[in-house]
Amino acid sequence: MKKTVLAILSFFSLLLVFQSCSKSVTYADKLADEKKAIDRYIKKNNIKVISFNQFVENDSVTHIDKNEYVELQTGLYMQIVERGSENPVDTFANRDEITIRFSEYSIMDGYFTAVGNLDMTDFVDAFIYTISNNNTIKGEFVDRGNMIEIYGTKTVPSGWLIPLKYLRYNARVNLIVSSKLGHMNSLQQVYPYAYEIRRLGLSKR
Repeated sequence: MKKTVLAILSFFSLLLVFQSCSKSVTYADKLADEKKAIDRYIKKNNIKVISFNQFVENDSVTHIDKNEYVELQTGLYMQIVERGSENPVDTFANRDEITIRFSEYSIMDGYFTAVGNLDMTDFVDAFIYTISNNNTIKGEFVDRGNMIEIYGTKTVPSGWLIPLKYLRYNARVNLIVSSKLGHMNSLQQVYPYAYEIRRLGLSKR
């Protein structure tokens, strides 16, 4: 009798382990879900994705009337609403302190997060932009703003930095940023975000 009970318990234990394993979600599964979510977002918003070569042929602009976004690299889409200053020399350079107003939309959850600062008049987020000798780009938030307060990180998402070479002071862009190019919370959850970025300005040089 005791052996029968033990056998039954062992069977159910193995069954629970099997079910647990079968329900576990791998990183590859999460990446696949993220890709599907981005594709749905693009379709829902009638976004026309153009290649980088098309973008260059268009003088590095996107046509707003066609709702164009350029895929700068895998998982990063950019729409230039306003390139910024009319002066071609007004580009962002090494050690610039850049101010930024933005909204953040969770593509997976379908809502705007609390980290956005578009409606805040008292302060803006700002970061130091650096370009190394081998053209590696980095950004570090200064000690103010929502990104540090809410996400607790000083590292600027690379998905924000890559577009800067195509923009000038006071530019306005829309971005779709995958988790691999996002902030730490995005990377950990494998969540993509959409951003409306306004007033990419220069704080000081």
